[in-house]
Amino acid sequence: MPESIKRLAFLPFPRNARFVYLKKDYGSPLFWHNLIAAFNNTNSIYGAALGAISARNGIVPEPHFAIVCGAPTRQKKHVSADVVLERLLQASLLERRHVEGLGPCIILPQNGEITDISALDVRSRLLGEDLILSAVAAWARNNGFVSYGRVQARSFDKAPDVGTTVWDLVGPCYLHAVQPKVLKEGKKRPAFLAVDVLNKRVGVHDVTAFVRKCETVRQLSRVTCIQMFVSAGYTKDARELLKSKGIIAATTKSLFGRDFQTAL
Repeated sequence: MPESIKRLAFLPFPRNARFVYLKKDYGSPLFWHNLIAAFNNTNSIYGAALGAISARNGIVPEPHFAIVCGAPTRQKKHVSADVVLERLLQASLLERRHVEGLGPCIILPQNGEITDISALDVRSRLLGEDLILSAVAAWARNNGFVSYGRVQARSFDKAPDVGTTVWDLVGPCYLHAVQPKVLKEGKKRPAFLAVDVLNKRVGVHDVTAFVRKCETVRQLSRVTCIQMFVSAGYTKDARELLKSKGIIAATTKSLFGRDFQTAL
């Protein structure tokens, strides 16, 4: 094989197929688009994780990786978030790097470079998402959707969990329509509201990891979960995917009005 053509190492596709690319294209938008599409065509968790990182300017704080990647922290017959991260690092498809103002981060290599502008964009995105999470928490509390004092939102270094998965925001819900049946010992169990946010207009590859996470937690017989994604907007296919999976596809405008969305 010519030196200008490379094979992706460590992560073979079904039937031991390999992803082949031109050396000069490594880290380019074309490289990431084609690689993520190839992974998604085989329903791979690695494509879902890479798509989620790409949707977030190619940079996420390392503690947030488990939220966005689509894999559980632990669950039988599933690759864990830690293993997904280590395999993608081993394949040089992700890098672990300290970014000024953000701390330890996981990034998509962009031809070996990361700019101050992209890091600034990430800080702005995280600030906007913190505002959205605060607004969603207040909305859920004030409308009796969750137990008032038990809503948990992500912080910079940790994330709340439901079952084997972690989310941007979680709260127990005791509404009659969704509350699980009482256990034999008479103990009530809550359902949970589980929310992830992304302060931008999203496409179908941007929400693939979120859909995988939702389907993963639904496999747990003792967990009932109302799942919501909040963004600035959706492409038609992204909205249809979420709705087809029984997920609430909310926007900042639909929840809080045009002025709130404009302010973000």
